Amino acid sequence: MNPVIRGWAMYYRYSDANNAFSRVDHEIFGIIWRWAQRRHNNKGKRWIFNKYFEAIGRDKWIFRDARTGYALTKVSKVKRLKYDFIVNDLSPFNPDPVIKEIWRRRRYQEVRHAMI
Repeated sequence: MNPVIRGWAMYYRYSDANNAFSRVDHEIFGIIWRWAQRRHNNKGKRWIFNKYFEAIGRDKWIFRDARTGYALTKVSKVKRLKYDFIVNDLSPFNPDPVIKEIWRRRRYQEVRHAMI
């Protein structure tokens, strides 16, 4: 699920969708919590929390696999970026070296932000 969640968040990170990101996190948590309760219908909430969830820092409900250490990505933790509009002749196909340098720096920034 992490690649799908991260991909969706990366696509919409240029929008001002803070409320939507929080809502998506809430809905994903609800789906996972209902799945865990169905899977262990004779166990209590605390047992389910200890089995599937972990408190990491300020986040108290992180869905995490204890054996591998993999945790489910939270959409609200993806860094938001401001979209810079392209104006006039700032095309990546423009042969001007100044404009090529602008596009090179822009690609470097996108790659760097994707790794965060």
